[in-house]
Amino acid sequence: MELRHLRVFVTLAEELHFGRTALRLHLTQPSVSGQLRQLEADLGVRLIRRNARQVTLTDVGVGFLRDARRVLEQADAAAGGVRRFQDGVRASLRIGYLCDAVPERFPLALRRTAHGFPPTRVVLSTGEPQKLLEDLRDDLLDVAVVSLPAPVAGLRVTRVGFERAVAAVPSNLDRDDASPLELLAQHTLLTLPRRRNPAFYDALIAALRSAGLPGSLVEVEAASIEPLLMEVACGAGCALVPESVMLRWRAPGVTFRRVAGDTAVGCDMAAVTPDAARTPALSAFIAGLVRERALVAA
Repeated sequence: MELRHLRVFVTLAEELHFGRTALRLHLTQPSVSGQLRQLEADLGVRLIRRNARQVTLTDVGVGFLRDARRVLEQADAAAGGVRRFQDGVRASLRIGYLCDAVPERFPLALRRTAHGFPPTRVVLSTGEPQKLLEDLRDDLLDVAVVSLPAPVAGLRVTRVGFERAVAAVPSNLDRDDASPLELLAQHTLLTLPRRRNPAFYDALIAALRSAGLPGSLVEVEAASIEPLLMEVACGAGCALVPESVMLRWRAPGVTFRRVAGDTAVGCDMAAVTPDAARTPALSAFIAGLVRERALVAA
């Protein structure tokens, strides 16, 4: 059974006329008849009923028409995808990322991808790591930028940086003679719920316990980092947040302090993609993250 035979059958089922079918497919009527006979012979059934006055589908033909259309649609979609990949063209690049941990290189990589060659429409969405990775597996995203460790079995992982923790303290409590850890030890410790960034949350717990501080955090239920910073600003407590928050936010009433120590507190960041061939746009985006990481490290 060949795709061209299916295309003849579907077109004939729509036209119900051999002459119009031949004209539409740029074939001769004998060719249409011959391809239909070959398809019926391959299947061992009769699909079309024809007499001197009309052409109709058999009951089997009616049922087979749905499947034949589906096969042709899938074949056309696959061929179109290959052509777009070959030409370096993709209608959009769907990127998911965390609300509280955005690599410093992320905006520049986005801009270079969107305005590169070919121009790419970038579609952004935020979410929790588990949901982002589920969307990636379901082909709702092309890449997810998440913290590690994460459930990435069977996916392709490219490390793009390390997200250090910094202390966010109320400005009126900040003292030059007090280390960030001393300030944290004296006040309530705030954080977003663990599900927002499990890798970063777990790294904080381990670091607090290693420093002899209470290994417990008060979770602020919020969909973004802003409400957490507002809690800090109003004096509800201090927080340990990803360094990218310090670079992206200027919150009145909040002072950010880097946490000194022999071992950096934080977690790796990675661009996670399906374990398949990458489009030129996706490759350019990830290369931008990695290249900018190298420049920052230098």
